[in-house]
Amino acid sequence: MLRRISFLILLMCLLGLSRPGAASGVDEILRAYDMKPNIRNGEKVYAKCVSCHHDKGWGKEDGSVPVIGGQYAKVLIRQMADIRSLSKEDNPEMYAQADPDKIGGAQAIADVSAYIASMAGDANTSKGRGDQLELGKNLYEAKCRQCHGDQAQGDVLDFVPKLKGQHYAYLLRRIQWIGSGNKKNSKPIMVIRTKSLSAKEMEAVADYISRM
Repeated sequence: MLRRISFLILLMCLLGLSRPGAASGVDEILRAYDMKPNIRNGEKVYAKCVSCHHDKGWGKEDGSVPVIGGQYAKVLIRQMADIRSLSKEDNPEMYAQADPDKIGGAQAIADVSAYIASMAGDANTSKGRGDQLELGKNLYEAKCRQCHGDQAQGDVLDFVPKLKGQHYAYLLRRIQWIGSGNKKNSKPIMVIRTKSLSAKEMEAVADYISRM
């Protein structure tokens, strides 16, 4: 019970109950989190995702679509619920695909998230230029390692996503969005640590992470 209360408090802080639709997002996350996933149904739901994320969840090298294969199910549940509650950054294409009338309710989210988590990550993701890796390493150690881990493995209990095995261009765009405040569900510490980075530094840390 104590763990569940702590979990709910964490979600409220992450989503922010002052945002329109955020309360329903918390409710949907909690329901999906508690449900036993049906992997076979998740595979059927994922058929609606293949056109963008591809059959193995490898996304697109240009960074327009991220690698999601192998991501933590709880992280995916939160992201899906964020999109459906409109508490995440605007993503009209994803909202249209994730609409409850199209894929189903909380059970469908639990199912497809578990299916995606069971996929293998992409071993051939796109990389940056490779000429600022020492700078990128130093920045990662100083600003990212505390939350994302020594190998960018994330933390499922704290809803910190895996960054390893992700496309460089997608990582760079995310870092830019966080620093500019456009990623609405970012933790305040992420915004603080990212907004001070120069364009060169953002490129360097994204390149370094893309090779982990």
